[in-house]
Amino acid sequence: MNFKNNTITYKNIVAFASIVFFSTQTQAKTPYLALKTSIAPVASATLQQTITGTVTDSDGVLLPGASVMVQGTSIGTTTDFDGNFSIDASAGDVLEVSYVGFETQTITVSQQTNYNIQLAANTSELDEVLVVGYGTQKKSDLTGAVSSVVADEFNKGVVNNPGNLLQGKVSGLNVTNASGEPGAGQDIIIRGVGTLRSGTSPLYVVDGFVLDNSGNGLATNPLNFINTQDIESINVLKDASAAAIYGSRAANGVVVITTKKGKAGRTQMNFSASTAIATIANKIDVFSADEFRTIVPQIGGSLSDNGANTDWQDELTRTAITNNINFSMSGGTATTSYFASIGVDDQEGIINNSDLKRYSARANVTQKGWDDRLKIDLNLTATRTENTRPNIGTMVSNMLSLNPTTPAYTNGEPTVFGTGINPLIIEDIYGDYSNNNRMIANIAPSLEFVDHLTYKLNLGVDYSTTDRDIQYIPYSADPDYAQGSITTSFTINRNTLVENTLTYDNTFGDHGLTVLAGHSYQKFYIHEKGFYFENFPDNGIEPRYQLEAARGENAMQYSDAVSNELQSFFGRV
Repeated sequence: MNFKNNTITYKNIVAFASIVFFSTQTQAKTPYLALKTSIAPVASATLQQTITGTVTDSDGVLLPGASVMVQGTSIGTTTDFDGNFSIDASAGDVLEVSYVGFETQTITVSQQTNYNIQLAANTSELDEVLVVGYGTQKKSDLTGAVSSVVADEFNKGVVNNPGNLLQGKVSGLNVTNASGEPGAGQDIIIRGVGTLRSGTSPLYVVDGFVLDNSGNGLATNPLNFINTQDIESINVLKDASAAAIYGSRAANGVVVITTKKGKAGRTQMNFSASTAIATIANKIDVFSADEFRTIVPQIGGSLSDNGANTDWQDELTRTAITNNINFSMSGGTATTSYFASIGVDDQEGIINNSDLKRYSARANVTQKGWDDRLKIDLNLTATRTENTRPNIGTMVSNMLSLNPTTPAYTNGEPTVFGTGINPLIIEDIYGDYSNNNRMIANIAPSLEFVDHLTYKLNLGVDYSTTDRDIQYIPYSADPDYAQGSITTSFTINRNTLVENTLTYDNTFGDHGLTVLAGHSYQKFYIHEKGFYFENFPDNGIEPRYQLEAARGENAMQYSDAVSNELQSFFGRV
């Protein structure tokens, strides 16, 4: 190995264009470079004094842990268990006092040295309605740990994966990509590992439909089918209290995704197009050809100098371009509203021959009737994902270990090595191609048949097919790859859901009561079949297009199917 320890990081250059039709105003945005200048604070000539005080709410209840800051500086403190604080400030300084769930208050320091500060409750924040398991709750009524991130708070830029929208936005949530290739698997861990036998993945719920975490034969992200532009909010249920209604499946937490819905009013059309460019910002620090020629003899090695100066990281990577195009329509009346969208994502990976294309369409319709006692929600999404993957393990190891004095090409063709095979040849003969077609549809009618008592039925199906071909085109110059081979698999996943819930919701003066009872039935079905063929003719035709030409004796076929059912009864008060 001829490398020194370092890390690979990536840099992105993003261009974004957005057009909104039927807008009363037109606004143009010009990209700019913002320069931030840090100015060291200058000591004030005003004499500082110690300011003390107490922080309470409007009823006089002490607020321990409230933040007290001198505005515009890094000077600050927090109140103790009795709500008291002490801080050094000068006359004319502004104290900024804040506490979770309360409105921030500012106090201008005068000659007075003691202050009693009352904070008003932030009712808008406490009255915020969050989507939780099988319903919604006011933030002020929640007893479990729930974090909510809405569209305006998502990470900006070209984000193709819903999990990446949450990075750094939710405490206790760790998002890790398995690799840098497009569509790669992703670990979302909420407050550590919650179970010994069921991995680390949380339970995913999209528009009330509980997804199945079973694989489809691909090491990809289970949320790849969702267009990030369609997401309205993501709520994370962290602890046992918040996630208990989903049972043991929620041992690792729950991620509740709500997509956009239409609103009453004139039709709005939105079009957006964006382009991102990704490169390796800091390559792994390996020996150059000149360093290699110097170091190998010094450590007693046998130098094979082939006369070239090859940077294998440059040869096996590229500048990757990602393009996103999205179009959506929304609108409605007092009784009917809709949201529809289509999107195309074309993402290149920085490793050669790594690509992901996704075509998505969505339609969400809401119909109301009988003085809003009847409500019907219909959600439909269809996605096709096409993924091309290189032999990434081999590619990365070759970047670090190949002789930098060996030429990558000879006479315009990849150089044939005396021992081993040129990774550029592997690029030409190896292919991992997969196509996934997925449709999720659910309809949820609800009826308030008597005052405060509502029955809801949720019917849904998640159906997907995945085909995958892993092939080596025959390469006669190397005996290990002379025959060629192909491994093909075909997988069907079907997830059927039937849920019945009954909810009583009433308010008595300053008090409220919500009682939920329900039954859920879910059936999972997976059918997989495949085969392996080898010994194909070296005629320039890929093995996947001439299966009948295989002449090997080691052909294999397999087929299996698994079906599981899950029934549960649940309730919440």
